[in-house]
Amino acid sequence: DYKKYMMDSVRKLKLLSEDELAQLQSSPFSYVAGVYKDMIENSIRRIYIKEHFTDVKLEAEKRKILEFDWGYIYTLNIDDAIEKNSLYKHVIHINKKVHEDIYNEQKCVIKLHGDVHQYLTYENEELIFSREEYIKSLNKNTALLGRLRHDMTYQNLIYIGCSLTDEIDLLSSGFDIPAELDKTNRYIFCVQKPTTLETINLKNHRITHVVVFDSYEEIYRQLYRICQEAKSMPFDSLDGYTKHSFTGLLESSYEKNIPFLLWGKGLMKRKLESGYSEILLPYFFIRRNI
Repeated sequence: DYKKYMMDSVRKLKLLSEDELAQLQSSPFSYVAGVYKDMIENSIRRIYIKEHFTDVKLEAEKRKILEFDWGYIYTLNIDDAIEKNSLYKHVIHINKKVHEDIYNEQKCVIKLHGDVHQYLTYENEELIFSREEYIKSLNKNTALLGRLRHDMTYQNLIYIGCSLTDEIDLLSSGFDIPAELDKTNRYIFCVQKPTTLETINLKNHRITHVVVFDSYEEIYRQLYRICQEAKSMPFDSLDGYTKHSFTGLLESSYEKNIPFLLWGKGLMKRKLESGYSEILLPYFFIRRNI
């Protein structure tokens, strides 16, 4: 546990009173990380990070869910666990502009808080642990936070092993998504039912569904099972989405048509006796030839 190690390191210096240590112990991870960075020499910090965040081995359950064809993976961890244990080996680094086509060409892992090997290789390379580093990242890490904001708006996301209690950058990414665009689902998988205060915090992070499991091992087992079922789904199960009957909306009124044009109102209306799904076309329908 990195927070425990940081607390132990600060305690050994004997520069803080017991009251100050107790206050620090109850503080968020980002605050402890800031104090640790100020009080502990960089060379010592680097040794610990090298010994504990490189060549990380993942348990079988975690490796198995990395076998599926995810578009790409976000991680808040700086270690090399994902790229060392899966096909997602192409690391997307913080504070850099990114060619968007790389997400389609490579199996990418997006490291929102920095990468251990970059940190150990280059001088002045940053990791995002402390509050100050979080705040700096809001202005410097715009490429990755912008992609995260886009995905929070238009993709369904699953959060695993992330408490969302101290991630300022994640909070800011979804904070002002317009309600009319907020149509996706964001699931968090956890092992304890959130308290009332934790639930409020999750809502602030735009979490739509909380799924509680008995253990983290169970999370990975169930997610693997669900993904396997999705892969084996016969095409016949999707027939309901391939048979359509189109009906034009004859009224030209602003009120009837604007929900389709601006807010993406669902076009599929109802199931017909023929087995086809009726799809409404707005009066102001745009056709494009490609």
